[in-house]
Amino acid sequence: MGVRMNTTDSSRGFRVAVIGHTGFVGTAIRTHLENRSMTVIPLASRDCNLLETSAPDRLREMIPAGSSVIFCSAITRVLRDDFETLQQNLRMAESLVRSAVGGRYAQVIYLSSTDVYGHHPPTPIRETTPPAPENYYGLAKLVGEHLLRLSGGPGCSVSVLRLPGMYGPGDGDRSVIGRLAGAMRRGSVTIHGTGEVLRDYVHVDDVCALVEHLLLHPVDGVFNVATGRSLSIKELVRRLAQELRLTPRIDHAGPEPNRAEDQVFDISYLRASFPDLSISPLDEGLSKYAASLRLFGDLT
Repeated sequence: MGVRMNTTDSSRGFRVAVIGHTGFVGTAIRTHLENRSMTVIPLASRDCNLLETSAPDRLREMIPAGSSVIFCSAITRVLRDDFETLQQNLRMAESLVRSAVGGRYAQVIYLSSTDVYGHHPPTPIRETTPPAPENYYGLAKLVGEHLLRLSGGPGCSVSVLRLPGMYGPGDGDRSVIGRLAGAMRRGSVTIHGTGEVLRDYVHVDDVCALVEHLLLHPVDGVFNVATGRSLSIKELVRRLAQELRLTPRIDHAGPEPNRAEDQVFDISYLRASFPDLSISPLDEGLSKYAASLRLFGDLT
């Protein structure tokens, strides 16, 4: 069940900088790698403000040469999505790129977003699907990807993970699944439109396992990280309520403006690149998620 990757004790002694380690995803990755005996260098804004002009030099001081770098830092569209956040997200990515010149790092793993494809991509979405971002966050992620490849890039392998949204223990209201679970605990859930729009989300444990594999076996490329088996919002709500053992009231509202249409992914390239990777389908991931909420008393 879930993620299965062939890893060995070769992970011991790895030095990995996790930039943005205090966020939901960064925390999960940092904890996962520490449990694999990797030496993690956790970096947050209090350690190095990536918006400051001195940030590249500061990163070079804090990250030993030859280390791997995982870039999780971003202002997400859940917090704010405007021109100012676009500039800030690009400045943070630029700080990473400028710190990496001269082949200083062993590799870079850049967490991007499927927002780069925009709201109306043809389905199924593949890595070759032309990007067409329709929000500032998606644009920032796409430009960040290109920044890592300008002027020959950082001189090491760059793995770009385009993620459709993650959920898992500790996500709170920072994921779609987390917000739905919170609404259910409060007694009601609102479904916008018909609820037939398709979505695909990934359990954070699966992303952690993929990151670990990439650290041990670097691959240069862009990957859509999804389950490949989308569910409608209506079915997602039904299955989540079933797993949480709740019977929330279902309210209906008009369609949300500026929201993406169906998200259906062809993950054949991901499977071919990582044949030992098994990503939890949504129903399995939701069951695991509900169990974690019960374990930590979040359903009482």
